[in-house]
Amino acid sequence: MHFFSRGVASGVLGLAAPPMYASGLVVGGIILAPGALILSSMEQRMWERMVSALKAADFEQSLLRATKARANSELATAAQSTTADSINVELVVNAYGLASQSPDRLCFIASIDLIANRAGEHWLRERLIISTRERSPDAPPPQCASHEGMAQNEGQMVRNTAAIYAEVLAAMVIDRLRNRSKP
Repeated sequence: MHFFSRGVASGVLGLAAPPMYASGLVVGGIILAPGALILSSMEQRMWERMVSALKAADFEQSLLRATKARANSELATAAQSTTADSINVELVVNAYGLASQSPDRLCFIASIDLIANRAGEHWLRERLIISTRERSPDAPPPQCASHEGMAQNEGQMVRNTAAIYAEVLAAMVIDRLRNRSKP
């Protein structure tokens, strides 16, 4: 929109004094002002596609399903071999979505808190993060792409990344529970 105001001003000068500012009329009024509006609407449509994909991903439910599935398959055998107190596990989603890495690149980030209580007492509390600046030691690097890449195919990369992050975070949760349970 920075170019829109300059384009309008140049167009007005071109209309007010055509012999002196004819190029202003052409460049400002015909190229810059409409071009800025077109680019602005294109960027808005890209953001709308990315936001729609984030909403459709339903990250919290995907994380819950992935964690339950892993817990049922991986921790069931451990529970059979030992008699253990039940563990109450709570996952708190602090943040997930797109963060700007640079003016033309976005990265998908996620942060959750794992809180586990055993026999009514605090047993484990840890923050799991996938981000560009701060990351859990076992977390993969974040998925980054251009605005266009994230918005392409109605935000397919955003939806895929959200699903992958849910699985990765679920694996990280189960690993921490399993490691904490070891004698």
